[in-house]
Amino acid sequence: MTGPLRLALLQRVAFWAAIAVIAIATRWRWSELVREHAPFVEWDTQVFQQIAELPLGPGLVVSSKPLIVPLVYRMAHNDSLRIIAIQAELSFWAWAILTASVVYAVQRRWVRVIAACVGAAFVLEPMRVGFTGSLMPESVNDSLLALCAAGVIAMVRLAGRARIAAAVATGVVVGGWLFTRDTNAFIAVVAAGLAMGIWRGWRSSTAWAMTALTVACAALVLWSASVAHEPLPFQRSWHPAFTPRSAFPTLNNLVLRVAHDDPDAFPEPLQRYREGMPLVMAGPEARPLLDYLAQHGSAIYARWLIGHPVDRITTVVRDRWRLLIGNLAHYMPGHWEPRSGLSVRTITSNRWALRLLLLTSPLLLWRARRDPLCSVVFCIAVSAIVGILASYYGDAVELTRHCYGAAQQLVLGLFLAAIVWLDRVATKPPGSHERGDGAQPG
Repeated sequence: MTGPLRLALLQRVAFWAAIAVIAIATRWRWSELVREHAPFVEWDTQVFQQIAELPLGPGLVVSSKPLIVPLVYRMAHNDSLRIIAIQAELSFWAWAILTASVVYAVQRRWVRVIAACVGAAFVLEPMRVGFTGSLMPESVNDSLLALCAAGVIAMVRLAGRARIAAAVATGVVVGGWLFTRDTNAFIAVVAAGLAMGIWRGWRSSTAWAMTALTVACAALVLWSASVAHEPLPFQRSWHPAFTPRSAFPTLNNLVLRVAHDDPDAFPEPLQRYREGMPLVMAGPEARPLLDYLAQHGSAIYARWLIGHPVDRITTVVRDRWRLLIGNLAHYMPGHWEPRSGLSVRTITSNRWALRLLLLTSPLLLWRARRDPLCSVVFCIAVSAIVGILASYYGDAVELTRHCYGAAQQLVLGLFLAAIVWLDRVATKPPGSHERGDGAQPG
């Protein structure tokens, strides 16, 4: 074997050895972190459990929480330990698959090693690990987001039947992700619209069909959030008009936002309430006010939202660190290890790293259309911003938790943008298609 061939073989062996070490070390550390978790139960947990006990049927689509998480609880027979075990495995493998997809998609060998390290950081991020032990929807939503991104990224490099299989699988996962959190509908529609524009999808009947299906599913999700249903046990003392999923968050928005900014917009009795729960459970004396809010509340809130659009956006920008790396320790399980110092586990939530990526993101995503992989990352990042806005103004309480999914999507998009940019500037000039492992791109 000649010298150059021997060197190439050694480089390849070293590359795969590095990937194997990263994978094994990440799995070992993950198992150590989740092994002792004691399930965290929040007030909302009972809602998912009560839905999981209902008979299977179309009515579950319009229930008090989106469909997918109650189905996970049902699969686990509402057993807390089984639920967190499912969430833990789903989270690890979803983010591992995403990491593998990115490693496959980039071309330079050293960039692939960086991508594997960044993937390990996302897998082990303290909040992500903690949410696997929390009986809340964030972990399942986060995992499905990772699988959606993995499928779309893989399709950039795949071809033929493999690409078709990836597209079908990704479509199924996207459907599940849409029915995990209502605000995902806004992200999906924006991402589909951006993809149509970047790749000139109007020239393809397949692109039109995929976009139409995405919009139809998103419309179904938003419609299901507005439909009244038979009250669950926790709702039996509520005003009947507030059983739809979107009704109670709207009530929170009216009490905490609109009434605070414009007290004259409502009848005087509303000023006595500081949050929505006491109002929705109030006695007959509050019935006229609740009737009025049920009929006119959505329109009043919509006028408040669009009345000062610049102020609404500025408010979210001002709260950016609260949303991107806010304190979610309240929702963490027992025996959870919090963030501590600068390490692999905290790099994706490091303020200086995120500040640098935010400032350089226009450069990293410049002329995204020239690189299909960069185009995908552009769609991920921009649609995430819309998702943050929708989540922030979807419910005035628990803002950091409600924005967690979209905020993590933005963080993912920023890190992917840096990886793809490194790969783009390091790759050989057009005409040379050699990949870092000797294979040809799909």
